[in-house]
Amino acid sequence: MLSLQRRILTCRRCPRLIAYHDGIAAEHPDWHCRPVPGWGDPKARVVLVGLAPSRTGGNRTGRIFTGDKTGDFLFEALHRAGFSNQPTSISKDDGLVLRDIYLTPALKCAPPKDKPTPEELRACFPFLREELAALTGARVVIALGRIAHDAYLRSRGEPLSAHPFAHGAWHPLAGGPGLLDTYHCSPRNTNTGVLTKPMLDAVLRKAKRLAN
Repeated sequence: MLSLQRRILTCRRCPRLIAYHDGIAAEHPDWHCRPVPGWGDPKARVVLVGLAPSRTGGNRTGRIFTGDKTGDFLFEALHRAGFSNQPTSISKDDGLVLRDIYLTPALKCAPPKDKPTPEELRACFPFLREELAALTGARVVIALGRIAHDAYLRSRGEPLSAHPFAHGAWHPLAGGPGLLDTYHCSPRNTNTGVLTKPMLDAVLRKAKRLAN
């Protein structure tokens, strides 16, 4: 896994994303501004796949879901569910430890306006497949939003039409971890009630049951 993470950190496959990162780094030389690998418990039975690092979150701190509002909502829920030792994720050295869960973005780089292209997502599929192959105990993949849902299915060669996205839906898949859907915990959803704390808590409890 360490070798894979190093290759992710040095990836420069996508010209648009490289230019975007380099432009941010020119303004903020102390920010991460590189691809962001997944991280968590190497023995995890649950894998949570998000969309991509945010500009001021993972792209700034170097750790996915760390330092932004999406991460604040997510880590409170992970802590309530027993997946993390603390309810906040502020920086890479904040003492956070994950238990039985691994977090990774479908796209390892922050895209402009949080909108990746299909080509950029496809370029990251090999990394996602390698991560899941290395997580030999994985039984459940939680897709954080429709794009993550579609990316995981496409990385597996599964037809999207056979597995429509729906919050709380469970999609058993042959030959690998099944897929469990949740709405994305972006402020756009959490501030409007599209995704509430009880809704996310219920998905995480379901993931634990399915992993068992």
